[in-house]
Amino acid sequence: MSDAFTVLWTHDTCRALREAGRVGERPPVAFSGVHSSLPAWSGARTGDEGAGGCGAQAVHVDATPVRFDVPVSGVLLTRLTWRNRLGQTRGLKHIADGRPERSISLQGFYRLTPEAADELAEVVRSA
Repeated sequence: MSDAFTVLWTHDTCRALREAGRVGERPPVAFSGVHSSLPAWSGARTGDEGAGGCGAQAVHVDATPVRFDVPVSGVLLTRLTWRNRLGQTRGLKHIADGRPERSISLQGFYRLTPEAADELAEVVRSA
């Protein structure tokens, strides 16, 4: 089974996707590179789910369609977990009253645990 990943998009990226009419489309590629503004996709493989310049390299992904109409509940936010290459898991930090206070624990490119991937997939399927 392929892995599922999350990537935090900035407001500017989301705005650009809306303005370009990309809502509802599946991004065919994600970009990575050595520049700190780009995620390191070295752990991604063909079939995994989941910016020009700066030495960016395209990585083909099987992404979900871009949507801005599917809320993720605060309860689910507290249950989501990610794992690193060593198999260690971690959850989100800085969640208060079901809302993220800071985005720092979401910044980057992270592999979801299978359970968290299933829960997020169900949220999208049910929407």
